[in-house]
Amino acid sequence: MPTSKKELKDAMGEWLGLLAPWDVFSTYTFSRLVNTGGAMFWGRRHLSWLEKVAQQPIYAFLGVERGEAGGLLHLHALLGNVGHLKPFCGVRLPSREWARGCCMVHAWPCGHARVLPYDPELGARYYVSNYVAKGLAEWDLIGFPAAPQFSFSVS
Repeated sequence: MPTSKKELKDAMGEWLGLLAPWDVFSTYTFSRLVNTGGAMFWGRRHLSWLEKVAQQPIYAFLGVERGEAGGLLHLHALLGNVGHLKPFCGVRLPSREWARGCCMVHAWPCGHARVLPYDPELGARYYVSNYVAKGLAEWDLIGFPAAPQFSFSVS
């Protein structure tokens, strides 16, 4: 069992890597001050919208982080079943223009978003696992069934 923050982060990162095939790693900021509950509310609401656009169930790991400079909250997420959606359309929108349907970056309704294709070699699963080891450990698994979808056979 992990005993240090680093061991906990590493164990969580390994687990997230085995949990599901991820399509994107996202960061979502807020244009206004939010508390942890508000950040998670907007994150879940956005994922519900993405699921409608994806036209299939999506799944995610969603975690709140308090920024080092200024202490503002933002979200990080690993998302699956969204690989067919466009992460970024290539257009820079004017400041405070959000909630467009052209791409996943511009669809975020609360501030700025960064959405990148998931690359297992770049360590995003370890980055998001920081929330378990930090004092602010608000995170959630979304779209996963309560029971495992696989079975084990013991010989």
